[in-house]
Amino acid sequence: MELNKKRLEAMLYLLKEQDFVSIESLAERCGISTRAMRYNLEAIEAFLVKKGFPYFEKERMRGVRLVHSPQLDSFIDQYVASIGPYQYQYSPQERVAYLLSTLLLHTHPIQTNVLCKAIGCSRNTVFKDLEQAGEWLEKRDLTLVKRPKVGIYVVGEEVKRRSALGELYSEQLPSQEILHYATGTALEDRFDSRILGQVMTQERAQVLAESIRALEQALGRQFSDDTCSNLILHLAVCIARIQEGVAMDVSTMQNLGKTEEYQAAAQTLTRLGGRLGIHFPRGEIEYFTYHLLGARVLRQEGGEGGESQEDERLLQAIRRMVREMEKIYFVDFGDQRESVINGIFTHLRPSINRIRYGLYLKNPLFDEIVSRYNSLFLNTRLACRHLVEYLGTGINDNEVAYLALHFGAALHKVNRQPNVRPRVLLACGTGLGSAMLITSQVEKLFDVEVVATVSGREAAKWDMNQVDYVISTVPLQELPAEKVIRVSPLFTEEERERVGERLAPKRGQKARYDDEIQVARRLVAIVERSCEVKDPVHLQYEFLNELMNSHQLDVSVSYRSRLCDLLPRERISLGVHCSDWREAIAASARLLEEGGYISDNYQKAIIRNLEEYGPYMVMLPGMVLAHAGPEEGVEQLGMSLVTLAEPVPFGYKEYDPVRVVVTLAAVDQERHLAALAQLFRILKNPSCFRLISTTNNRDDICRLLAEHSN
Repeated sequence: MELNKKRLEAMLYLLKEQDFVSIESLAERCGISTRAMRYNLEAIEAFLVKKGFPYFEKERMRGVRLVHSPQLDSFIDQYVASIGPYQYQYSPQERVAYLLSTLLLHTHPIQTNVLCKAIGCSRNTVFKDLEQAGEWLEKRDLTLVKRPKVGIYVVGEEVKRRSALGELYSEQLPSQEILHYATGTALEDRFDSRILGQVMTQERAQVLAESIRALEQALGRQFSDDTCSNLILHLAVCIARIQEGVAMDVSTMQNLGKTEEYQAAAQTLTRLGGRLGIHFPRGEIEYFTYHLLGARVLRQEGGEGGESQEDERLLQAIRRMVREMEKIYFVDFGDQRESVINGIFTHLRPSINRIRYGLYLKNPLFDEIVSRYNSLFLNTRLACRHLVEYLGTGINDNEVAYLALHFGAALHKVNRQPNVRPRVLLACGTGLGSAMLITSQVEKLFDVEVVATVSGREAAKWDMNQVDYVISTVPLQELPAEKVIRVSPLFTEEERERVGERLAPKRGQKARYDDEIQVARRLVAIVERSCEVKDPVHLQYEFLNELMNSHQLDVSVSYRSRLCDLLPRERISLGVHCSDWREAIAASARLLEEGGYISDNYQKAIIRNLEEYGPYMVMLPGMVLAHAGPEEGVEQLGMSLVTLAEPVPFGYKEYDPVRVVVTLAAVDQERHLAALAQLFRILKNPSCFRLISTTNNRDDICRLLAEHSN
């Protein structure tokens, strides 16, 4: 097995870094999705293991790292030197993608020998690749037909064929590669260049890009780079299919022709058709309109006020959402409230009809948003009830995740002190929400002035004499390298540190926050004034966990209990065999019961609560904090810890399966909290969690607890 260009690039970067690298940042660097990068890393790892080298080191929160050795360094150097430009081979995934693109673009059957020649492989290899292609198509309600002496072709509805092509290209082609291709720039990646060449020439791509720019002017919008590249590809596929003699059917949706997007689409395609000598039927204009209805924008002219009664109703719904988020987080957005409202309005206004029609965009940041900002995502979904009332229909979680970015940006700006420092231009290719999130964090963390937020295309034209730095989520080869700082749309901690190497942090910015424990107690008291709390102890733990997630507050060590005191060696049991979650709870509670810390009723109360309310005690990935109220049989304050020989599911999809069971016996709502905060700190550290969950020596855990109890 050989490595293709992207895998070789990823392996060399891991070799250079000699430390953990997150999959997200590696994917961003290589210009592919995180899912594709995971596949590539598996292939790189298999390649190295086959050559006699060890598996990658992997940590959940930090990423992957090569196990470095002089032998590995020497092997990679020799391997790179041995690969000439004509020895490069497409990966199996690239071959399948190329076959899919070929078959989906064409209606007529294609002979096997033509496909063999196209990808430079034997008939056996092509047949194996076609099996994978057939499975991929079947999941999208399309059928791969293979007829002897006739050829191979795809059967299915045209709308599903177009959707499959859009999905395929979005997974395989970075938006910046498409935009570079549309400027006539030669692409370094041979696969990207070849698959783009299937659907359009560079000259055709330039014409389509000009049409999209004219469309932006007609609508008074600036599309995100992702949207611009997607629209270029959409038009290219549309033209290719029309030339195959196939066009989209006319829609049955009423009033679509009355929208400004339809009028702009009709004018654009009429002009484009005249230029290329192609007729775009009404069905194609309508299908293009659907894409415009959901186009993500960075800026919209005249989109900040209530231009119509409909706009005013949308603004009112957004204002109610913003007020609800202020109540949830106990903040006042103050002077920035209108900016938050206008930002969400700009995002939602072109999307409303698309949402009403049930046409949803896949949010490329969805998994990362839900994982990193789960509480923010859930609270945003709660606030979206006002938008649901306005729309008269539900909202997809991908849309909620986009809105969460806007609220995340606003929450980051709370308590921000204005300062005039180096001038920074922010370039973002994914959309307004992620751009605002990065902008707010940059302004909060560093002494800078963000002069503007623009697309990658616009940044390339910016006068560099007017800015000191460009922080960009997209590659900008046209700009001086010393001025550009690349980050991902989620602006990870690793990237913040890298930005901090060039930009000074805010001086005097560290606020004197109350201790997390006191804040958690106050929040529980506030909630109890407004509603009945069935489990105030657990609610306090949840607040404590969320406060610690902010990385802004320090754990006080002045409270009465220390973790190493509450969790001694005799109440730790390792490698316990349990068949289900009930046995796991029983095993952990038994250690406390044997020591006289709880009665036998306490274990029953824990299981009863989990059966009634669900797996809410699963606090962290792989860890459950089992507890009940003091009145359920607590004799004295204590903790126990059990690790499981085989992890068991508790029913919490995101955090299952559970490997570590901690049972807490609390006599009140205060004395155990410092120890609990110390425990959370340990279990949030991937290397610490791995040690606890895998060691066979209780002394290892005791030493770890002692180190973190001071």
